[in-house]
Amino acid sequence: MSIEIRNVSKRFLTFQALQQINLHIHSGELVALLGPSGCGKTTLLRIIAGLETPDSGAIEFHGEDVSRHDVRDRNVGFVFQHYALFRHMTVFDNVAFGLRMKPKAQRPSTAEIKRKVHELLDLVQLDWLGDRYPEQLSGGQRQRIALARALAVEPRVLLLDEPFGALDAKVRKELRRWLARLHEDVNLTSVFVTHDQEEAMEVADRIVVMNKGVIEQIGTPAEVYEKPASDFVYHFLGDANRLHGEAGAPPLLFRPHEISLSRQAQAGHRQGEVRDIRPLGAITRVTLSVAGQAEPIEAEVAKDHPGLAGLARGSSLYFQPQLATPRA
Repeated sequence: MSIEIRNVSKRFLTFQALQQINLHIHSGELVALLGPSGCGKTTLLRIIAGLETPDSGAIEFHGEDVSRHDVRDRNVGFVFQHYALFRHMTVFDNVAFGLRMKPKAQRPSTAEIKRKVHELLDLVQLDWLGDRYPEQLSGGQRQRIALARALAVEPRVLLLDEPFGALDAKVRKELRRWLARLHEDVNLTSVFVTHDQEEAMEVADRIVVMNKGVIEQIGTPAEVYEKPASDFVYHFLGDANRLHGEAGAPPLLFRPHEISLSRQAQAGHRQGEVRDIRPLGAITRVTLSVAGQAEPIEAEVAKDHPGLAGLARGSSLYFQPQLATPRA
């Protein structure tokens, strides 16, 4: 099921939430709407769902204009950040709810509902929890049940609004990898909202970077990271250093991992004073102060990098940016 968004704009009183949004989402694709709070990503998701009406423009599902269709007629599955499970129902009944609420002529038999629910619980790897209640589940388990419930009605499109935002970092990482694998199995056109660039990079087929109601860039994770279309995209998609040169020369932008370090002065290297040394698992982050600029420089190197041996705050290090991009 492809989705076509044509010239969509939306204003709330004096606030322009979306301005002339154009986006084509391919059938079976998993697309991330990525951007800071207030950029319009959730508004766009709600317009796709039919929960909001655009001031102008159109939404098409596989060539059919659904802009004025009620949310119930669009057949979309929606997963919210805060689960939205019915607390008084068991896991089984939560997943079965949408099937039981179908019009009588379309409602599956009791046996078919039971088969379908167990199939979905098995898909999300929680079939053993069918008789539990939501309060007896962990946050990650609740979100997987919410996803199973959204899939139960066989939606044409799956929409996820910050689906892992309420979870701790470890569970978030586990669930986004699980979601990517699940999407390969289900192959359902899906759009999810996130402000977490790592989440978008790990899960999505393509990323739509949004800012202040407009689209800054659309591309694969590699494209938006390696070839950012603007300073905003460059900085939003990861940590960035800005190194000022001589007067009149444009500063250089480079990532913390795009840097070489040495304990000895070398041609082309700048000198910095170590302000902080922070072990981060397989890598170590070193923060340097550089004469002539207020902004520090961060370097991320392997934990066994020879330049780290015996390094302490106040020591001198010499560094050289690699793959740096001049910015006016």
